[in-house]
Amino acid sequence: MVVGKQFLNRYGRHVVLAAVLLCISSPALAQARFGFTVGPALSKVSGDEIAASDAQWGIMIGLNVEYELTRDWQIDIEFGLSQKGGDKVETPDGIFDYRFNYIEIPLTVSRMFWLNDGPWAISPFAGLSIGLNSGCSIRPAGERKVEFEECSAATPGGKTVSQMYGLPIGIALRRRYPGGSSFAVEARYTAML
Repeated sequence: MVVGKQFLNRYGRHVVLAAVLLCISSPALAQARFGFTVGPALSKVSGDEIAASDAQWGIMIGLNVEYELTRDWQIDIEFGLSQKGGDKVETPDGIFDYRFNYIEIPLTVSRMFWLNDGPWAISPFAGLSIGLNSGCSIRPAGERKVEFEECSAATPGGKTVSQMYGLPIGIALRRRYPGGSSFAVEARYTAML
């Protein structure tokens, strides 16, 4: 796992950028569908200085581009906002509850299971994502009546969460519309690398 993390830290941005550039090339755009995605997201924070004992639910919302490989398989690139976090995150300075907002770019492969050969499909997916932290909040663990405070460089574990790589897996209910657009409601779990 350490070798994979070193590879992603060194080349992860390049891999995602190459995939995005490949997918927005002219021939690829001719086969693309543009859509909107929304749904719950489950994640568990981990890093060099922090590790959560409990996963945290959040919400994700984004715009996506779907590239149909066959009627039943597609590649998706999404540009979205995703909430992540963890409860009971152990740090050298104590135990805290975290909430992170990421601008996330997942690249996933989806298998479409069409419902009655219509425009609706159940679609399990998996892939790789990169996320850039756009906000963080923290509070002492278990203190439900205490408001979250904004994170800073001095926050326990704060310097380890500026970007993240993850392995998103999930399932979506997708609707394709005539003319090349789509809508999906999905549930996603992201295992952070």
